[in-house]
Amino acid sequence: MEDEITRAKRLFVDSSARSPFALWLECKALFKNQDATLRAHLKQLKLLGHSVDCLVWIPFKHFVNVELLGEGAFARVYKAQMRNKLRWKNEELCYALKEVKHEDFTKEVIINIHLSSHSDMDRVPTAYIFGLSYHTSTKKYLMVTRCGEQTLDTKQYSMKGTWGDITMACLKLATRLHLIHRDQVLHQDLHPGNVVFMPGKSDPVFIDVGLSTVKGAPKERGMYGRLCYFPPEVFEKKEYNAFSEVYCLGTLMWQMVTGVPPCPLCPPYLPWKDGLREDPVPGMPKPLADLIRDCWYKEPQRRPKMSVVVMRAQQAYNQMCSMPISKATQDFVAKRRNDYLRDKILKENGETEASTSASTNTSSYYSSDALSKMSGSLQ
Repeated sequence: MEDEITRAKRLFVDSSARSPFALWLECKALFKNQDATLRAHLKQLKLLGHSVDCLVWIPFKHFVNVELLGEGAFARVYKAQMRNKLRWKNEELCYALKEVKHEDFTKEVIINIHLSSHSDMDRVPTAYIFGLSYHTSTKKYLMVTRCGEQTLDTKQYSMKGTWGDITMACLKLATRLHLIHRDQVLHQDLHPGNVVFMPGKSDPVFIDVGLSTVKGAPKERGMYGRLCYFPPEVFEKKEYNAFSEVYCLGTLMWQMVTGVPPCPLCPPYLPWKDGLREDPVPGMPKPLADLIRDCWYKEPQRRPKMSVVVMRAQQAYNQMCSMPISKATQDFVAKRRNDYLRDKILKENGETEASTSASTNTSSYYSSDALSKMSGSLQ
């Protein structure tokens, strides 16, 4: 049986070759004299082969203003600029340097190359990978990708005006998840911290594909991530598949509207008699409200396919982009945001345990047995 790295390599090799765009070619030209170094490191990482034509080796000394952006269970991420400044659509690029702690660095690089193989950076479903580097202090490899401005954790759309920006963001997010699935990959860690908005048009893309798997790969028994974004089937020891990610996408689209995470009750479907993950947003026009509702069916086979989700998200945008956001929606969102902020402050001050969504931004590993026990304890 193939392991994850072998399966990812085969998927990459079997896929159509990248058509490099001008910015990547410019970066490659800047560091053309580093190709021999790149080959040596790729050989050490067991990546030598087609990947040499998709990556640039960027010596760490060429990065400036390096600062720690965040740290999780498996990785540390830095934000940096480059001495040799590259620009994309008249904007100077900022870079994310990801230092992966676990042994899956090779797999993550391969999947990032695979997902970055589209010809236009605007359609890449994840943060575009430029190449690799090596941190001279930590002595660890770095994956160099495009850096975003903020995550969905902190993004709150204005409730004044129309539904245009929100429905466009939902459409783009759905399109990019569809591209990931089309490329035979499951993300497997969908939550707002892994949705990043790029500079300029604030386009949302997915990041952190370290836990991603190639479709058809053997599944581990258990889940890593944020509990309140898990689909209901994982609490019943059932298969996690593309329909599971449709459910997660529904929750992310709901958060696009409200600007706050869902309530931290789990399993998600138990507290609501109608089976929905969260309260429907009053006044939300039917095209988007129905799409989110259908993504939240408890039974995976009843959820729409990703191609259908994209089609319906496009229809929602077409019908809603000029619609004003109703007062009912504004009032509901304002209350949820105020409740979230109040609870967050109380929790930070140690005055109470969070009872709303302020406690839902921590990722952990849960075995399938632990998830099943959670389900039983709430029934």
